Amino acid sequence: MKTKFTYLIALLFTINNFAQSNCGELINDTFDGSGALPTEWTEYNTSGRVTVSSGRLKFDHNTTKPSAFRTFTPITQNSLFSFDVSASRNSVNCQIHLLSSTGKHLSSIAVGVQTASIKYATSISNGVPGGFTDAVPTTGLKTNTTYSVSSQVNLDSKTVTFYVNDVLMAADIPFLEDAEDIAKIDIQLIYMWSNSGQFYFDNVSVSSGDANRFELISNAVAAQALINSVSIGLEYDQYPQSSIDAFQVEIDKANLVVDNCDADTIEIDTTLADLKIAQEVFLNARNSGIVYSFENAKGIIADNLGSVVRWENQVDGYGDAVQNDTNLGAEESQETYPGKTTVLFNRDGSFLEMEGSSSHVSDNNYTVFYVGKAENIVIDKPAGLLGNYDMSAGFSNVKGIRFVRLQDGKIGFDYAIPNYTRIVLGTNEIPEENYFFFGFSIDASGNYKYFDSTSPTINTGTITNTMVANENEDLKFNLFEEVAGANTYNHTEVVELEMYNLSLDSSKFQDEYDRLSTEYAELVKSDFSIVEVLPEDRTGLPIDSNITINFTQNVDNNSEYPKIFVNKSDIEAAGEWSLSSPNALTFTPTENWPYNALVTFEMQEGLKSTEGIFIGLSARNSYNFIVESEKVFEYINYELDEPIATVDFPIVGHKLPLKITTPVINANTTGKFPVHIWVHGGGWSGGSQETSNASYSPHGDYLAENLGIVTLGIAYRCSGSSGTFSLAREDVQIAYDWAVEHAEEYNLDMTKVFFSGGSAGSPLAAIGAQENNALGLIGFNGIYDFVNDAGDFGQGNWYKQNVPNETFNSPFFQVNENHPATIMMHGDADTTISHTQSTLFADKINENEGDAEAVIYPGEVHAFFNLGRPAYEDVLIEMVGFINRQLNKQQSLSLKDVNRVGNIIYPNPVKKGDTLTLQLESNYNPHKIKVRIINYLGQVILEEGAFINQGSNEIKINTQNLNNGVYLLKTEENNKSKILKFVIK
Repeated sequence: MKTKFTYLIALLFTINNFAQSNCGELINDTFDGSGALPTEWTEYNTSGRVTVSSGRLKFDHNTTKPSAFRTFTPITQNSLFSFDVSASRNSVNCQIHLLSSTGKHLSSIAVGVQTASIKYATSISNGVPGGFTDAVPTTGLKTNTTYSVSSQVNLDSKTVTFYVNDVLMAADIPFLEDAEDIAKIDIQLIYMWSNSGQFYFDNVSVSSGDANRFELISNAVAAQALINSVSIGLEYDQYPQSSIDAFQVEIDKANLVVDNCDADTIEIDTTLADLKIAQEVFLNARNSGIVYSFENAKGIIADNLGSVVRWENQVDGYGDAVQNDTNLGAEESQETYPGKTTVLFNRDGSFLEMEGSSSHVSDNNYTVFYVGKAENIVIDKPAGLLGNYDMSAGFSNVKGIRFVRLQDGKIGFDYAIPNYTRIVLGTNEIPEENYFFFGFSIDASGNYKYFDSTSPTINTGTITNTMVANENEDLKFNLFEEVAGANTYNHTEVVELEMYNLSLDSSKFQDEYDRLSTEYAELVKSDFSIVEVLPEDRTGLPIDSNITINFTQNVDNNSEYPKIFVNKSDIEAAGEWSLSSPNALTFTPTENWPYNALVTFEMQEGLKSTEGIFIGLSARNSYNFIVESEKVFEYINYELDEPIATVDFPIVGHKLPLKITTPVINANTTGKFPVHIWVHGGGWSGGSQETSNASYSPHGDYLAENLGIVTLGIAYRCSGSSGTFSLAREDVQIAYDWAVEHAEEYNLDMTKVFFSGGSAGSPLAAIGAQENNALGLIGFNGIYDFVNDAGDFGQGNWYKQNVPNETFNSPFFQVNENHPATIMMHGDADTTISHTQSTLFADKINENEGDAEAVIYPGEVHAFFNLGRPAYEDVLIEMVGFINRQLNKQQSLSLKDVNRVGNIIYPNPVKKGDTLTLQLESNYNPHKIKVRIINYLGQVILEEGAFINQGSNEIKINTQNLNNGVYLLKTEENNKSKILKFVIK
């Protein structure tokens, strides 16, 4: 971890003698020898009580109050005033005033006053300074101890900044009285306990000059003080000698410029800038104790098959996390943790090894902070998170350590003494399939500290037996080794890991909890939080249903209840909240919910428990329901027994599977089903040499049940299948062509096709929609312009998005006047793909007379649209509304189809050479109807006027001269138009 130093002129350090440079020096009294008061000083109120003794100005208090002053030529420039002071007693009151030529007080310092400390005045009354105030921390006055006091006087702003022993005492204190210059130093010893004792002053100095010279002086002395205060070495909180030497060179250069009174402003400013840079470099050289920092989205290196073989350590000089066998590498994922790019171990046996890490845990003195997720996929086995545990010799002779997620969700720590030993670190269960974080710190004596995301409590304990290190193996991500046999592995996912080569103190350990609980606020469990929301089905709320919220604690009946809205209205829904049990709130609507409506309840910060704890809203503050549909379809999910295609490049016999979510065809089926083609995301990672991955759409079930739409979850060649963007484009087209060929068998209406895609799948879905003249395109946090993608997503062109070029593969540059209607949903907090990708794509479509909308969700990050995320139901409503709008467009035209089912041409596809017959409604207009046939490139290939003969309402079109492909049939009648799609096979 690297620390940055903020430069504020003399805020942390200053000099005890600003006049060390002769430039601008007016006074430099060092009081050499002993004897009478120097002629420059004048004593008043006493006689002979102020003298020089042993090289210091001595104020001797008896029954009178010794005082002295020194005047000098008035100074109208910014100035520096300093002196050294000590006293033989600490019960004293000596005041040092800085005055103008007209006797106005600029500032006053009191040494001693009542509490034996050094103070500064904040007010003046009748010409007498008062309101003396301590700095924080207070400078305690000790007997016979010398203190260096300094003041920086700014005549421009008319303020004074005070320092004691080179440390800031108070900044920018206004002048006590309006003054235009500095001309006098006045010292008055007012009080001393027992009326006897001495006060001593030395090194009284005043100098004037430009602010930039003062700043250089201040920073040079501060830098030297910093070097003098640090420890040299290679251990924690030490600095290497080489860094100290390099910094000292820059300090010496600065002092040369300080001493050069002829140095101009440019030279001084340049030297100051160089000194600041040198100090930052020096501070970064401090050994903070951190040896490994594996961070979200940083340094994740994959081979050409997408296997993560290296995760670069962000701390210089220590090892990376590596895997030499690419078959056991991890995967990079932009999808699974919203807003984060993670390293995913979802292949049996996959792991990354942290180079050189065994040396840091062998002395049992280290600290680990881990963020991730673990699946207990092996029955009755914990999930291994991190470690170098070796049980090859059996339970009685083991070595090393490991952290595991136990079967009950708690975090365990396994270690060897030398037999197998386990302690459970936390008391709370981490919910299955959830992400979590934990911190663990242990010292050489076995004292440990632990926290996790379930509670802010830091648990402590002691391991009384000496742990046996495994010095032969480094720590591994995703490790779980078994007794005297093959290693077993679980599937884990790592967001970040930090490791220190020492036990952190309690303060630093707490700081790390605060950081993690802030950055991963949604993982933190509040004492007063929501346990469950009922009904559980969020997409089928009955029209007459109540809504119930169960909490972890009893609810304060006088606190602020949630608010409920319907379809994003600003007006609260009619109904009443009540306590259905001490820890449950129930909302009873006054009237039935509207069919297919979006119902949202928003938690209020003022809701609290009877224990006085306010509701925790860090994880989420709102919940959505979609009300049931008036008509629903029975539906099923399944994967085809055989792949839809086998391709031979780049791997012979590679399979492309297909997953289907479809309404069931039964006696109530009255028409063909519209089609939704889902192109999955995942950073183009996944798949194997044998087969690509197909995935069910997160929205497919709802579309099938409530709209009667078939969803095809298609597969395409990703990095694990040696895929490229061009090959993926081919695979999307293969899936579409398969649907055309099997439309009759699966009851598919290929005139009503929608493409959708998330993240990496979005540009492929957009291209598929463009090239096949889909009825609509739906994009989720997508990328559509590879030319202007800022280079963040997909780590450049490793998936060959630039073949043949990025323009060709960017849907943004393929927009024409026939672009499918489009809706895109994106979170404005998405750090993986900027939401401007969606807004700019929508603008481009609309500029080309298309129909596009970008719906931007405030605060949402990447993958926000998935099932279980707070915005899921909201996204689904937007998607369904868009689909319905496209399906219901242009129904007013008086055209119907021969043999039609619903509103489509039937049969469809049309075999090449068959006659396509259209039949008009009975209320047809007998005047001219224009018919155009348009190909998928938007070109009109057949245009003719058709007159309806008396007694006939049919139009027949010969398809003999049409090639195989997808066509649009556009009819126009009295400025009304309708577009139907048909396919020639």
